[in-house]
Amino acid sequence: MLKTYQKLRFNKIYLIKHISPYSNQPVPKEKTDEHYEQQLKEFQKISNIQQKVKTKKPQKPPFVKNLFLGIFDTDILTYPELKNEELDNLNKIVQQAQTVLEKPEVKECKQISRQFLKKLGAGQILGQQASQLMGGRELNAMETCRLTEAISEIDLKNVIVNNEKLGIQLLVKFGSDHLKRKYLQKLIDGDSLSAFCVVEPLPTNLDIFKKTAMPTSGGKTWILNGEKKMVLNGSDADIYIVFANTNHLIKDEVREQKFTAFVVERDFGGVTSSRHKTLDNNLELSDVVFENTPIPAENIIGNEGQGDTILSGIYPEYRLSTGPVCSSLVKKLINRMTQHYINVSKEPHLLYETDAVRMKLGELTASLYAIESMVYLTAGLIDEYENQDTELETAIVKVFASEQALLSTTSCINFLGPEATLDSHWCSKLHTEALSQVALNDHNDNLKILIALFGMRHVGQETNDLIRKLRNPFFYSTFVLKRMWTHRRHFDDNPKLNLYLHHYLHPSSINASNRLEYCVLRLQHATETLLSRYGQEVINKHADLTRLAECIMDIYAMTACISRASRSYCIGLQSAEYEMALASAIAMSATERVKANLLKVIEGPYMTNDENYRVITQRLFDFKKYYPTHPLTRNF
Repeated sequence: MLKTYQKLRFNKIYLIKHISPYSNQPVPKEKTDEHYEQQLKEFQKISNIQQKVKTKKPQKPPFVKNLFLGIFDTDILTYPELKNEELDNLNKIVQQAQTVLEKPEVKECKQISRQFLKKLGAGQILGQQASQLMGGRELNAMETCRLTEAISEIDLKNVIVNNEKLGIQLLVKFGSDHLKRKYLQKLIDGDSLSAFCVVEPLPTNLDIFKKTAMPTSGGKTWILNGEKKMVLNGSDADIYIVFANTNHLIKDEVREQKFTAFVVERDFGGVTSSRHKTLDNNLELSDVVFENTPIPAENIIGNEGQGDTILSGIYPEYRLSTGPVCSSLVKKLINRMTQHYINVSKEPHLLYETDAVRMKLGELTASLYAIESMVYLTAGLIDEYENQDTELETAIVKVFASEQALLSTTSCINFLGPEATLDSHWCSKLHTEALSQVALNDHNDNLKILIALFGMRHVGQETNDLIRKLRNPFFYSTFVLKRMWTHRRHFDDNPKLNLYLHHYLHPSSINASNRLEYCVLRLQHATETLLSRYGQEVINKHADLTRLAECIMDIYAMTACISRASRSYCIGLQSAEYEMALASAIAMSATERVKANLLKVIEGPYMTNDENYRVITQRLFDFKKYYPTHPLTRNF
């Protein structure tokens, strides 16, 4: 490499020295040192490329969706892992990244700047899954999650993760060669920052995307108009990924509506932004307005009308990234709580030996263990199988991780007392960060309903004939009677455990695996009961759908924790016996929640509070306010 640079320098000097002073030829333009430095940089980039052979197994049926059918893929109980060489390379990458991230000007930076981004670009922290030829790392999903954990230690982690997952990675997967050459390299090097624009103001119907882009008469330019709300990095970005409706005139003023993604530069004109003040000072949200903004036709991402495909292709990996961010947050919480009680404990009365403290820290540890286990199980599914359907798994990770982080910080504030409510207190800061993870881009309550609906749709496609017979018992009386007999144990809440999951795990986990098996079988029964009761109207039963989603989240958490603990015990990892205790504790508490939720689903709306709440709320909207009279009111 040094010889190459010396040769370039020699050619430059030789060319300058050997020009005749009497020559009539024009003096050649001298190449600057920056030119040769750029060539050297490109040479170094090429010489550092490592060949990565990625062989994946054929796609298999979706795991979580099949749980609604009572089908459990036992291959999942073999917890994923990296090979020794891959793990060594990953550790080196993480160490290199931590060297950059631990610098005070990076770790404690409060305001995004080009200098900050350039340092991340120089440390190859940006472009985690981009081509090595462009300065990326070409990491797989598990490696990306590990690097995201390291990034989560800095204050501006949300800025980086959003830029990486919804900007860089979107262009890596769906961008044309032109867009990659024009924008991707700038984002990877830290010369530009991206913002993801999809949320719009106050939707009043299902057609929530009111932002429109219309082509000009020549078709070479599109004109964008509209507003996007709550855009992360919206005021600092110079590149926007914008989703908009594109209407085409078909015939006789009939328009075909399509959903399309564009790359929009701030310099295109007509782009204004207004910054919001948020609880989290490290979270910058803005409203971005586009007014007659011209966009070249080549800046369409993919093809016109592929916006839905792009969103469904990019959101799963973004949702998965919430897991490492939240696991890092809960880990900080546990470490600070542990140190706090060690510091305040004095002989002979040690606070950290009391049941109250041990119970609280035990719950926090179990939450963190579950988050970590789910993140890397899901990442392993993505890495191991070709085009694996993990849309439910990634959504579950996002909801579970963010909710557990918020519950953990809330309980710690309650446990520590009034001082923890101060803005300057470390627990209050962590609580604010956790709150932002719950509502950022995806709303957890909406995601829960979507998780359940996608599962129900899968069940409906697979068991359409069965549900039709269950909904028409008078026409299929013999079938229904036989089914009532074969499923009689479900009416006693005692299903036969015939999945034999403990055969695929360490014998020490038999109690936890039996609890998992019970939950899977009860989930299948509750799903069939719900579909046979409501049919297609199930899409409007949001209370029951939420309960189903919470059950499937608990079941997935149990699966991840039990398989991870079994692997740790089998290969003799440090603290493996305590991992088994963690898996057992998680399985026990999750089973209690699943049992309670599914019992409400199976018994129906009149055995729960659902109908009461519907009546109460109807009157609330009739009066448009809280309607019960004051408790001191009299009428005589």
